[in-house]
Amino acid sequence: MKEAIIVPFINHKGGTGKTTTVSNLASMLATKNKKVLLIDTDAQANLTSYMLGYEFDADDTFNAANLLSGESGEPVNVRKNIDIIPASLDLSMCEVQMQAKVLREQILKNELDKIKAKYDYILIDCPPHLGVMTINAIVAANHVIIPTTAEPFALKGVQAINDLVEQLKPANHNLDKPMIILTRFGRRQVNKLIYDAICETYANNVFKTIEKETVDILNLQAQNQTVESLSDSNPTKENWVALTKEFISKTKA
Repeated sequence: MKEAIIVPFINHKGGTGKTTTVSNLASMLATKNKKVLLIDTDAQANLTSYMLGYEFDADDTFNAANLLSGESGEPVNVRKNIDIIPASLDLSMCEVQMQAKVLREQILKNELDKIKAKYDYILIDCPPHLGVMTINAIVAANHVIIPTTAEPFALKGVQAINDLVEQLKPANHNLDKPMIILTRFGRRQVNKLIYDAICETYANNVFKTIEKETVDILNLQAQNQTVESLSDSNPTKENWVALTKEFISKTKA
């Protein structure tokens, strides 16, 4: 029986391109007829706002807090092949309540086990900290991806997440080391130096395809659109076609 490949996107620092990566990968996977479920576990709800609009009120629908509380409901359909379980203001309180539960690190896994047969991929946008919500995502995962900018202290952040994944191995025996996607990559010399240092340290766990920082991405974000809407000959679209191809290859079960 088919089961979704579950991939959380994690960085304990904000502004690393997590939401941009998740939303655009989902859109590109959908064009390949892959059915994708997005889960926004960040109370800031950036992924929810990006996919559903800034006026969307997640309190009026089945949301991530409901999911983590063991309630049942239907995800929101974004468009063909993409559903989302949005974030709500209740997530912060939900995380506090999870702290007191027995086997709290298994809560999300148990809920996803009930629905993962409906999808090809479940992509989780995690909050910018390494708390119980992120721990749940790691325990539920088939693969972990760290989107990170090529800036000073990036290596330190990546190592912290690697250490956390290693600590959680007893709860998820099959999980490999996290994979790394370089995001918002510019032309500054420091970007290249840090990219080389990350590659030297983590070798095959680094995506060869880099998310380049382009005007197209900024324009799409302003319009709440994703890269599949660009023309096939657009260099930004070509960049994401390559990244999606590598993502599919690296996350094969």
